[in-house]
Amino acid sequence: MDLPQAAGPILKGFFKNLKKKLDKDVLFLIIHLMVIVSVPFYSESPS
Repeated sequence: MDLPQAAGPILKGFFKNLKKKLDKDVLFLIIHLMVIVSVPFYSESPS
């Protein structure tokens, strides 16, 4: 029962850092996807 208690904070910190990194990467991906999706609309729509 000692191991889970000791691993708890370490895992929590690890996931916190992971989430921070993922949030940044996800935001990056979302922006790219939005650009990729919106480009065809802009090029197809008559201006």
